[in-house]
Amino acid sequence: MLNRNQLLSALKGTAPLFFFLVVALAFTWPLPLNMSDRVVATGSGDIWQHLWNIWWVRFSLLDLHSLPYNTSLLFYPTGANLFFHALDPLDGYISIPFQLIFGLVAAFNLVILFQITLAGWATYLLASYLTGNRRAGLVAGIIYACSPLESRLITLGQLELTSIEWIPLFIFAFIKSFDRNQPGRGVWVWRILSALCLVVLALVSWYYLLYAFLLGGLYGLYLLFRERKGWRERWAATLLNLGLVFGGAGLPVLPLLVATLKAAGSGTTSQPIFTVIYNSATLKGFLTPGPSALWGLFGSSDNHEFRGNFLGFIALGLAWCGLVTGYKKNWFWVLVAAVFGLLALGPVLHLSFNPDWTPQTIEGGPSLPGRLLYNLPFGNIARVPLRFGLVTFLALAVLAAFGLNWLESKLFRRPVKFLPARWGGWLPAALAGLLVFLEFFPGIRPLIDTAVPAVYTQLAAESSWNDFAVLETPDRDDASIISKAMYYQTVQGHPMVGGYLSRKPTYPFKNYSGIQELLALEERLNQRDILDRASLRNVPGVLNFYNIRYVIVHTSLLSDPDRLYNANRLLQTVFGPDTKPYYQDSQLQVWQTPTFIEQKDTSPRLEKMLPELGEGWGKRLDTPSGPQRVVASQARLALFNPFPSPMSLTLQVRVAREDQKVSLKTALNQKEINFSETAALSGTVQIKLTLAPGPNDLIFTTSGNIYFGSFTFSSIS
Repeated sequence: MLNRNQLLSALKGTAPLFFFLVVALAFTWPLPLNMSDRVVATGSGDIWQHLWNIWWVRFSLLDLHSLPYNTSLLFYPTGANLFFHALDPLDGYISIPFQLIFGLVAAFNLVILFQITLAGWATYLLASYLTGNRRAGLVAGIIYACSPLESRLITLGQLELTSIEWIPLFIFAFIKSFDRNQPGRGVWVWRILSALCLVVLALVSWYYLLYAFLLGGLYGLYLLFRERKGWRERWAATLLNLGLVFGGAGLPVLPLLVATLKAAGSGTTSQPIFTVIYNSATLKGFLTPGPSALWGLFGSSDNHEFRGNFLGFIALGLAWCGLVTGYKKNWFWVLVAAVFGLLALGPVLHLSFNPDWTPQTIEGGPSLPGRLLYNLPFGNIARVPLRFGLVTFLALAVLAAFGLNWLESKLFRRPVKFLPARWGGWLPAALAGLLVFLEFFPGIRPLIDTAVPAVYTQLAAESSWNDFAVLETPDRDDASIISKAMYYQTVQGHPMVGGYLSRKPTYPFKNYSGIQELLALEERLNQRDILDRASLRNVPGVLNFYNIRYVIVHTSLLSDPDRLYNANRLLQTVFGPDTKPYYQDSQLQVWQTPTFIEQKDTSPRLEKMLPELGEGWGKRLDTPSGPQRVVASQARLALFNPFPSPMSLTLQVRVAREDQKVSLKTALNQKEINFSETAALSGTVQIKLTLAPGPNDLIFTTSGNIYFGSFTFSSIS
């Protein structure tokens, strides 16, 4: 049993943790009142992606008994590699008990509260250790945990980036590992904790692992500089400690890093310089408040200059006091703030942000070290340099703690008459902490509902997770359901066509015959063309071939009456004019794929083959003899055989050459084929084909312009 003194000591030790939990509850208000059915409103689809992330980590571990770095539930039927995705498996692991007890949405919100709480507490430990002042440490924790950058990331719903707590915890343990005044066993504890924090960061965000490595490297250089006079006696121990921490973390992280870099090298991961500069900080942005409970009283509100890198006037004032009153002791943190602030500015220096920048105008400024970073191998992967400012906020918090410590010692030495003596010492910290919080608090956060349409529960109960797939549509730049469909998948549990990942994988399936029309909900062929529009009625054959049982159309995204009309016309063509949706409400329609092969009749039938024009065809030309399309060099004709066995047929097409010397060659699935061709200037070409099950590509290659008329297909008996 604990005695009274031991109990009070234990409560005193945990009090800062509970303090920052209260701060987290207030900072996300009113989210704590809606933990199980609301999330913070976001202007992007990232929040649905990150809800899927933590669900997938649980599903892969507990249901599939596998690591979560590959999934067969997205980008059906090929699946997707998640090494380069912002998966954040660590927060997924942390969320599993919460998911099992409280559900997915509550677990997501609890993880955010955990991140803010631990971020404040870790910064408190760091600042208290450096200043010897616990009250100043609490204010430092508020500056870092409630920074505008963290607030911005919460609004974006990017769970792996809101996980900012491990950087201050790392540097706290890292600094303590160099403390030679503690027993050897204690040093090893801090070394192990430092390395463990780096491993944890590798499971959260590669960006944050990079920041921690840079921060630790700067501290190592700082120590070597500080010990330069006694380098013979001290440098060996310092370098050994650096090697033990970074090497100890590097060994377990290396396999994951290699797999991630391999994934990065196999896809389109590089970012154009325009994107990188556009997502960089500006000098004016450091001093421009946005939504703020404090500065809102003076007219401050959201503006294009505010993108999360506002440093705060209260925090800057405290940090300035810390700098000028102890620069000989604190200059390392000034260096950290300057280095990471400079990296946050990106490749080009801009005074202010211009939302109308173009690739031609955005590079108009002095080059910065960020351009060198961009030109390094894999350096062009990172697209948001502005996030380097996170470590600037950490350095600012430490400097502010030093400043508050000085203010307390110099300006508030006398007791306050109207307060008890033991409370008077808290007055400066309480006032500073309140002002910093109000300066950074954006106000009551808007929330959005996370309810899932009831039909998804029906689909979940229909059969096991891998019995069939679904296709959710529309999926196009101006209106896409795919991100939210990933969240809906956490209920229905079946594989889905497409997906929304941090980097788009190569995914040819989206361009397959029938699939691309359904994803865009637009007909690529007009009614009168060299291919008959009615061939789209064969799309169910494609859906059956890939076991896509349901097409879910989110009609609420088709606000344009013309698009809604075209979508309905396409759906009636595909599923039949007399077919009704399997389910329908004001938001969506669910179409069930009709049975394609009846009574186990698997013999190929030509009337079920689906042809479609691929790339390379010119615009449709209407002529007296019918529609034509020109091929100048190469064009692709997609032919889908929905049967499990090969299909033989004859393709007949009328061609016309501008020049009799122009040649025509064909290849089916990259294998050249011979065909009968008239030698006249124009005539009929016949090609005998044997289509493999599934997609087939017929490539026409010409040495000049050839005009193709309507295609005719006939069976080979």
